Amino acid sequence: MPGLLIDKPDVRVFWSAYDPLDLASGSIDPLGFMGGYVALADRILPGFTTITTVPRYASMMCLALKLARGSVGGGDGHSISEFRRQILEKLKLFERAWGLACGLAEEDSAIGAKATDGLRGVRAVHRWLDLNAKKDKVTLTFALLSTQVQYGGIGAYSTFLESLHLADMATMTLRPLGEQFADAFPSPKAYGLDVLRGDARLPVEGLREWGREAHAGTLTTLEAQILRRALQGGEEAEFDDHTRWTMLRLLRACESQEPRDEPQLLAFCLASLKHADASGSDPAGRANARIRNALCLIEPYEQMYQCVLFVFEQVRLRAADSGQVDLHRVMDDPSLVAACTQMRRASAAFLAQMEAASRNDAALGIAGQALQKLGLVELARTLEATERPIDLGQAILRRHLRVQEGKFEGGLPKGPWVRLNPGEGCMAQLTSQRFSLDVSQVPNRWEGMARHPYRTFGARRFIRLCKIQ
Repeated sequence: MPGLLIDKPDVRVFWSAYDPLDLASGSIDPLGFMGGYVALADRILPGFTTITTVPRYASMMCLALKLARGSVGGGDGHSISEFRRQILEKLKLFERAWGLACGLAEEDSAIGAKATDGLRGVRAVHRWLDLNAKKDKVTLTFALLSTQVQYGGIGAYSTFLESLHLADMATMTLRPLGEQFADAFPSPKAYGLDVLRGDARLPVEGLREWGREAHAGTLTTLEAQILRRALQGGEEAEFDDHTRWTMLRLLRACESQEPRDEPQLLAFCLASLKHADASGSDPAGRANARIRNALCLIEPYEQMYQCVLFVFEQVRLRAADSGQVDLHRVMDDPSLVAACTQMRRASAAFLAQMEAASRNDAALGIAGQALQKLGLVELARTLEATERPIDLGQAILRRHLRVQEGKFEGGLPKGPWVRLNPGEGCMAQLTSQRFSLDVSQVPNRWEGMARHPYRTFGARRFIRLCKIQ
């Protein structure tokens, strides 16, 4: 970790490439599949996350950082942590002002909802504009998010800016391409707006005019041009950049087949790679091979996850009334038997792909190591070799217990949601999570369980607004 980040013990480091599924409650991971998903997603769309869905955030953040540094100065006479704190305060003010501008642009019928589509803190923006509806000036003294630095544009897009070689967020400086990107974003100064002053009273009409040009739903031609270069890595292009650009172009080509959902889109991508050059002699061939290896694993991995989660949730659901349930009765249900059958098939397919990839140490890279370390390969072997549904149910509950104990990721131990009663019979007993399951949200078939999102929603939006061909 760079020393710059730890000048004082109270300095908090918050941005990372970890993909928390937008930090929603649904991202809680009782069976330990999240880390494997993140590792596989990084193999096809490095730099993206589930929450990097708005291209305009990238150019907005670049200009905000440039103006913030200009406002604060070089940090002379201040500690590193104080300099960073001042920069962050300016970034927060800029983001709030931009959020208000987007909210006002939304009121324009010619722009509408796209002005705030994907805007972080949009509800706070709407509330603040409603409270100031009859005023001709507004302040920035409102909370955009509960923790803006972590959950707003700074936390959501900092790793993205680093990945595209636009900024060095450790030193809070722009790289050359980031400087160009900053200059391409419509500046609030052109509309008479001083958005970096905490006590500023900003004219509503000035914000509205700025928002019409700078809202979240569009890009200027120059911004799109620079962002296309950045997505390819610019002059600093590395293998991750080649991979990301190859996948974006692949998604663009497969959109013409009108996929009904993300799994089918990824299937189209895999099919189109069957005959693509996957040699290791050039970056394009190596990128094709990397993406193909990951896509071959994703489908069986997700089916295995769906089946395992379906069994786990059904056990919790059926134990909700009395606090416990006979696991034999649960696992004898036809829907659970079907899930167990598919679970074993998916596990076998997953292991076969892992075996094929193991013949080339670079095929899966860090993803392969992560799947091993997280116990997911071991789990797949157990599931494939276990025939009786009751034994599979027990294996899944044991997996849950080990995950909660922090055996794989080294986190703090947590209590299990459901556990096997050590007494006679095979009773599954609920613990602290007894009343947290929404019955209406539990499908009655394993196919209905939600999959992990592989970042294609945001990627496709970048494709459209950047006009990637």
